[in-house]
Amino acid sequence: MFFARQKNAQGFSALEIIMVIVIAGVLGAVFMPRLSTAPISLATAVSTIQSDLRFAQELAMSRNPTPGTPIGITFSAGTRTYTVTDPAGAVTIVRNLPSDVILTVGGRRSISRQRILF
Repeated sequence: MFFARQKNAQGFSALEIIMVIVIAGVLGAVFMPRLSTAPISLATAVSTIQSDLRFAQELAMSRNPTPGTPIGITFSAGTRTYTVTDPAGAVTIVRNLPSDVILTVGGRRSISRQRILF
């Protein structure tokens, strides 16, 4: 009687636990690759471009360069890079964007020759 099986035993059998683990593993294998870091890469790229635009603007305002020697940012089409240039040669910054970030011109505004001058 001591080892007799009880009819109202509570708990899960080993088979049930193994099946739940297998199903969870299959679902994880299917849905995990769909999670990507693209939003994080995009947010980082936007923040970097914004800070470089602000840096170039502040540099131009602090130096008050003579006409014809503006500080600029040049976006290279198709290469995922842009350059902050200073005609005085004191500052040159070349930035490479992540491979999943693509610069495109959209909306009603465009940049002449892919360059912004301050």
